[in-house]
Amino acid sequence: MKRCVELVVADPMGIHGRPAGALAIAVARSGARVHLRCGARSADASSVIALLSLGARSGSHVVADIEGDDVAIAAVESALEEMFARPNR
Repeated sequence: MKRCVELVVADPMGIHGRPAGALAIAVARSGARVHLRCGARSADASSVIALLSLGARSGSHVVADIEGDDVAIAAVESALEEMFARPNR
């Protein structure tokens, strides 16, 4: 199963080491494949370095492409919600 989720970076410091590490661990534990896109850049969410290379600042719009079973997707979405906010529509 695949899911695409739109998010906004909520942390005033943007994506930095601690939340990137927590997200990478959650993705690895879930077994899902997750790629984040921010502008023209993309990153494998299981890699802290890749996440940091996105250069996403507070307020940046990020798209998460998640692939896995329902349980894995739910675990990743939970981790993403701790790091990001959903955009107002």
